[in-house]
Amino acid sequence: MTDPGRRVQSAAKTFAIVETVFETGGATVTEIATELDIAKSTVHAHLATLKHWEFVVKRDDKYYVSLKFLEYGIGAKMEVGLASDARRTLEEVAKQTGEAVGLFVEEHGRLVYLDGADGERSVATHGDVGTRSFLHDSAAGKAILAFLPEERVHEIIDQHGLPAQTEKTITDPDALFEVLEEVREQGIAFNEAETMQGLRAVASPILLDGTVVGALGVAGPQNRLVGETYREEIPSVLKGATNEIELRASRSKN
Repeated sequence: MTDPGRRVQSAAKTFAIVETVFETGGATVTEIATELDIAKSTVHAHLATLKHWEFVVKRDDKYYVSLKFLEYGIGAKMEVGLASDARRTLEEVAKQTGEAVGLFVEEHGRLVYLDGADGERSVATHGDVGTRSFLHDSAAGKAILAFLPEERVHEIIDQHGLPAQTEKTITDPDALFEVLEEVREQGIAFNEAETMQGLRAVASPILLDGTVVGALGVAGPQNRLVGETYREEIPSVLKGATNEIELRASRSKN
């Protein structure tokens, strides 16, 4: 039987090169070889293959990821299904709250920013579409974790840890599980400046047939998300919005 954990080393090098090219915003063969501590001839061979299959482009001495990844990314986003079901709701929530609204899913134990909409007072909080981050330090991440099987949550903690982003980030597993229990009871999750100083967020899970498939979150400056607005009004808006998404997704699924 094939070991599911077995990795093909040449493929691993190829993906490491792609990640390096992407994360550096373009790199030369020498820069990639130095970063990954592999021979320049090896880097050149992998880049030549990637260029042949149109996954990288070369401009002057540097290699860049190609727009072929955009095509694949859009395809992956559409396969999730929630993006099309939630687009109108995202815009409605942004209009109602005036803040930044994000649609998130979990993949490989990470929180992925799938789509978003900006209210009239919103500030940049989620990064770019496709951004990956930790689950434990965000409202959307906790909304998802709360409805995953406990065994899966332990796996995610073992894989990614609970690193502190701010002094308020939950870094103790027992404390996290206590918070997740509250999220299950309330159907809402909060982020008390755990991801970024001065930022608060609220999120509600999206459930289909009892399975969590994502979360909808609202984020904004700590001085605006206060009192009833933070604890009651935005949670109420989010619960109604996620219910709409769930109903729409259920209809499209059937």
